[in-house]
Amino acid sequence: MSRIILQPIGKNITGNAFIEAENTSWGQKEKYRDIWENSIGDTILFIKNRIIIAIAKIKDIEENYEINIDYPLRYIWNEDIEYINIPLEEINKIVGYKLNFSPQKHQLIQKDNYLIDKVFNFLDKFKTIIECKNIENKKELTETEIETLIKLRIGQSKYREELINYWNGCSVTGYENKGLLIASHIKPWKDSSNMEKLDVYNGLLLIPNLDKLFDRGYISFNDNGTILISEQLKDIEILGLNKKMKIDIENEHKNYLEYHRKNIFK
Repeated sequence: MSRIILQPIGKNITGNAFIEAENTSWGQKEKYRDIWENSIGDTILFIKNRIIIAIAKIKDIEENYEINIDYPLRYIWNEDIEYINIPLEEINKIVGYKLNFSPQKHQLIQKDNYLIDKVFNFLDKFKTIIECKNIENKKELTETEIETLIKLRIGQSKYREELINYWNGCSVTGYENKGLLIASHIKPWKDSSNMEKLDVYNGLLLIPNLDKLFDRGYISFNDNGTILISEQLKDIEILGLNKKMKIDIENEHKNYLEYHRKNIFK
């Protein structure tokens, strides 16, 4: 089972290796050595001031007696180290306990595969947010091009997978062909906080015509899940709409739907 190792650091990361903590006590030295000797393939999260600043996967370890014979191990990661900016508190919420660190003392997340998968999914979604923000900041793109690229990126992400697992088909019609279903935020991406962008309750899975109508504010849903159809929309039957349409919602959906009704719905 691949582990996640959280390693506080006091300095910036340089090169492709980080020497294990020189402050490790004699009582912890063997435990430390066992962890790093068996760490190839593990993911390491570098922590500074309670912020996760970088992610890397350990590809090798080596002896380095030139540094300190009592602490000879260091670990080496691949060249694709990713620099990010995620508060450690967000990981604490996922693992269900508070991760506290003394200087240079690592911690492991290894309770079970399910917990580790949840952390990896969170990290993947957060990186998707960063990628989409980079798209938004490209001044040479039009608004339509930005929206298209972002929806394409979201469509390939873990977020869409979570919506598929949650809804098991179109949120309204139940249609199950995943290739035609679109992941749609209830509270729009541009108006959502980072955590709201990741929240499965802020998402619907819709067939293309419903996605477009919802995105443009021609339909919405009340707190019972019943569809609301804008009076500006004519010939609703041609669009495949009827006033009996409904989605199954939880309390967690209601704040997002309220935002959509107040700010998007026409």
